[in-house]
Amino acid sequence: LIEFASVRFRNNIEPLVPVTNKEGGKVHVEIKKYSKADLVIIDSGGKDSSTFRSSIAAADLLIIPVIPSQLDIWATETTCELARQIQEAKDTSMEIRFLINQQRAVTLIGKRAVETLASLPFEQFNTSLYSRNAFKVSIEQGKGVIELNDKKAKEEVNKLWTEILAWFNGGSYATQKHGEKH
Repeated sequence: LIEFASVRFRNNIEPLVPVTNKEGGKVHVEIKKYSKADLVIIDSGGKDSSTFRSSIAAADLLIIPVIPSQLDIWATETTCELARQIQEAKDTSMEIRFLINQQRAVTLIGKRAVETLASLPFEQFNTSLYSRNAFKVSIEQGKGVIELNDKKAKEEVNKLWTEILAWFNGGSYATQKHGEKH
């Protein structure tokens, strides 16, 4: 996100996105500095590290992006176990949700990925983000995809944001757990 914010700044794109870089196992401590912010997004990557574990411990909502591939599913299973352990250790109501990312139009691999995720103990967003050039172009330009002219990409991100906001506002939102709609 540091690079994204830098591109946005260099291109004078408003609003600017404040970001910081924190490494090491203290993210869950450092985040307290931002207690007055409406929203703090932590992007820690998926590699198991002290930063990754600390980021999970700091989360109210943990979004695990999953590319529909067997390698990603295996990595997700490991992340789920780690998240569950942290969730139990900190005795929290941290929510954990899967987000299908870089989905391709109806494929057997994508279908199997959704089925496998449904067998895991956490819920999945109804919204999937499809593999679209707009996501790559937006990052390159320092813009959010909603600032571009790709109608489908905007729609996907807006639907996801609606689900996330509903969770933050305490409302019930439709997610899938074990293949069922709530």
